[in-house]
Amino acid sequence: MRPKALAILAACAGPAAPAAAAELSLALTGAAPAGKVWIQVFGEPGAFARRENPAAALILPPSAGAVLAGLPPGRYAVAAFQDVNGNGRLDTNLFGQPVEPHGFSRKAGSGDFAAAAIEIGGEVAQITVEPAMNGA
Repeated sequence: MRPKALAILAACAGPAAPAAAAELSLALTGAAPAGKVWIQVFGEPGAFARRENPAAALILPPSAGAVLAGLPPGRYAVAAFQDVNGNGRLDTNLFGQPVEPHGFSRKAGSGDFAAAAIEIGGEVAQITVEPAMNGA
C-alpha cells in the first residue's frame, strides 16, 4: 500500500481512544480518633521519595475512606500521616524521625516507591493505609 493511502486510512479511522481513567479506593485502618489524616498519592519514584508534587492529595477524618477517580492508569504509591496536634505537618524529632502516626501503601518503607507502588488500571484498585508510629 502506498504511503498516501495509509495516511487516508489513518485519517478515516479517527483519533485514538484515550486511556480510560482509573479509580483508587483508599481505606484507613488503625487511625487514632483525634487528628485528620493527610494522604498523598504519587505516580513517580522521585516525587514519592521527596514527598513533592503528588498526583493527588486529600485530608480525611480518621474513620473515613475515599475514592479518587480520574487518575491516569499507571503505578502509584500512597503516603499518609495523621496530624494529631493539628498543625498541618508531620512532626519529627531531633533526628528527623516522625513522632506522629504515618504509613504507606503496601506497608512499605518511607522512600521505597517500588515496594509501595501498585498498578492502577481499568478496575478500581484498593489500598488500605494504616497510620502507625512505626510507619508500617
